Amino acid sequence: MRKLRVSTLVSLLAAALVVLAGGDSATADAGVNEPVDLQFQFSPRSGVPQDYPKLDSQLNWLTQRLLDRLPSNTRAKVAAGLPATVPPGIQREIAQQAPVHDGEFIAIAIHVIGNSDNLIEFLNDQGSRVANDEDGYIEAYLQPSLLPVLDQQPDVLKATAMIPPRPAVTSEGAAIHGSPAWNAAGFTGAGVKVGVIDLGFIGYSGLIPTELPAPAAVRCYTSIGVFSSVFADCETGTEHGTAVAETVVDVAPGVDLYLATPGSWSDLKST
Repeated sequence: MRKLRVSTLVSLLAAALVVLAGGDSATADAGVNEPVDLQFQFSPRSGVPQDYPKLDSQLNWLTQRLLDRLPSNTRAKVAAGLPATVPPGIQREIAQQAPVHDGEFIAIAIHVIGNSDNLIEFLNDQGSRVANDEDGYIEAYLQPSLLPVLDQQPDVLKATAMIPPRPAVTSEGAAIHGSPAWNAAGFTGAGVKVGVIDLGFIGYSGLIPTELPAPAAVRCYTSIGVFSSVFADCETGTEHGTAVAETVVDVAPGVDLYLATPGSWSDLKST
């Protein structure tokens, strides 16, 4: 294996160490439920008027940007949460300024008061797309013009703009952990499953089979709440996941790798 000094995830190295310490029959947990793997934070904007108190500063800023692009009669209706026709081109222009977007739709996280059924029905009626739904929490795509209307919904506690996840912790590879000695003693991780959850795996397929094994299974998210088992869909975004996988295999060369690229908290929980 070529020597790498890379940014990796602590829980993944811990998983590999479990493999070494416990032998080939150990079960390694990649730490799916631990927040140290990926950070799903929100990025507040300072100095933005909070005209819509249930929306975070990013969504208030996007709403203001939208209103600034509309003629006065349409602006008044949208600002008041009334039905209005907003050209798709303007919707798309504003949506593209959101941290996570899909065409003319913004990705948002909604914290719900009580049951979410009524709010989901409202979102669907408005042409929005609900990506994930769990108790008290919804991840959805909606058009910028619906943000003032969302602020008026009694079931909404808070709505926040979603941002792409990013790695949270750094570490280094095999030599630090003394794994070559364990490997020589027969502790290779053979038969143990290790999950690598990251932002992307660019270049991974080019390292099969010389540097990396073919993954046992993949869960490649192409959008929030939408995934495929086609590995090419995981080879996007960044090389970080490939480097993490190499580090794990350097430490425990016999493991079976399971790869995933969740894009939100709900995606992470269901992976």
